[in-house]
Amino acid sequence: MDPRESSELMLDAPIAPPRRYSIDYYDAPNFLGPRLRIRLNGVEQRQVIEYDCDAGLVVKDKLDEDGNIILNPTRDEIVRETLHGKVTVEFLEPQP
Repeated sequence: MDPRESSELMLDAPIAPPRRYSIDYYDAPNFLGPRLRIRLNGVEQRQVIEYDCDAGLVVKDKLDEDGNIILNPTRDEIVRETLHGKVTVEFLEPQP
């Protein structure tokens, strides 16, 4: 039986990270995003804004060769890139 269909509270069941998630700079303080390890095709991704495991999608800030965030030509927005592949997500530390 799928635990999501159960009406019983499963206190000892591990908590899985969400299969899709979006973080925006203008959102309220975010406590989940920094606790996630997001991989695309097995490679850990940094500066992730949004991911969807089912759609195989990662949206992230684009970085230059030195790892610095790239701004658009008018320097008023961060350039983002959308990547596709196998997306996996895990918590960085054990969850209660």
